[in-house]
Amino acid sequence: KYGEAPLVQEMIEGRDYCLSTLCDHGEIVAHMAYKNLYQFPRGSGAGIMRETVDDAPFLTTATKLLKALNWHGIAQIDFRWSEKEGEGAYLIEVNPRFWAGLFHSVESGVDFPWLLYQLAAYGAVKDDSHVQIGAKTKIPGLWTISALQDIAESETHFERLKAAWEETWNAESDQNWKDKFIMLTDALKSSVDGKDIVDKIKEMHETGKQGKSEFSAEGDPFTGLGFLFVASSLLRHGELPPELKSE
Repeated sequence: KYGEAPLVQEMIEGRDYCLSTLCDHGEIVAHMAYKNLYQFPRGSGAGIMRETVDDAPFLTTATKLLKALNWHGIAQIDFRWSEKEGEGAYLIEVNPRFWAGLFHSVESGVDFPWLLYQLAAYGAVKDDSHVQIGAKTKIPGLWTISALQDIAESETHFERLKAAWEETWNAESDQNWKDKFIMLTDALKSSVDGKDIVDKIKEMHETGKQGKSEFSAEGDPFTGLGFLFVASSLLRHGELPPELKSE
């Protein structure tokens, strides 16, 4: 109708990645990428534990787009990628603002607020950043809840429970309802592996120890105000503030 190809949305398999950039009239002068290890609410909410990754799978597409737009300033770009070598990443959206994981970007070695100030005040950026691949940060409390949700909703445990149900309650036998219930209880006991849960909790704990807390940054006595901001939104409105939900 308008002489241009339509924009079509489709279901894309893979994982979400966030590419953070700073541009000087279309040229990317600073960049880094990260993925969410945990989200709250689980699977669909904002990232509450993040890890820095190599941004090579996303940089070519972002460079072409931002150069064509002559983009000047901050841009955060979301991608979805299968994580398979050789497969391209799908661009989801571009946000012309700072992002929920800004603290993580700074802790990973790229101080975007300072670099943006340089660009605004001096017209150029002197970036000697060294991105720390594998760096992790977390929002304490929330990431633990998300990790526990991950355990509770484990597909492995669900499949075991499903199998236990099919083997006993739906099985054809001459036993009465009481006997079947006892059989089901015994089956459920054997289907839930306590060792698996303990191992998962240990893994979660080790991962958490690697992440720097967003509310206890050294040299910043006001990080606690960020926690109060989030807590007040949860208490007053029953949900995370828009700034965290937007990621």
